[in-house]
Amino acid sequence: MDWGGLRHIALDEDEALRVTGEAFSLLDAGDLVSATLRLLSVRGVGIASASKVIGLYDQNLYAVYDSRVGTALRSLVDEDGVRLIKCPVGRGRPGDVCLDRVWAENYERLIWVLGIMGWYLGEKGYPFSVSDVEMALFMMGK
Repeated sequence: MDWGGLRHIALDEDEALRVTGEAFSLLDAGDLVSATLRLLSVRGVGIASASKVIGLYDQNLYAVYDSRVGTALRSLVDEDGVRLIKCPVGRGRPGDVCLDRVWAENYERLIWVLGIMGWYLGEKGYPFSVSDVEMALFMMGK
């Protein structure tokens, strides 16, 4: 829990195993939004912490969704100029304030975008996983 600023959450070990087990079962069923919502339902867990747990579950498929990644993607907008990915608030870094459902849906969108980026880079001869692309965005989002 000390890695990457993951907060210490007031859960006993049995409860933590139950919650993460439920989230991982949802991931196994292909339901990223519900898995994310399950983790976000724990008091004190935000999207950055939830995505760290999910990202460590499978680093080839999932990534960390924090303020640095959000900052790197601020310029990704639709045809109306609306940002496609919300930006989590970080230490000394402004961001969006959203309901848990919006964060979970944006996390799913982020994973989709990172997958497209990884596919594109792979087509160009640079085989990158979702987490590889996320790490590059993390470095860009200083």
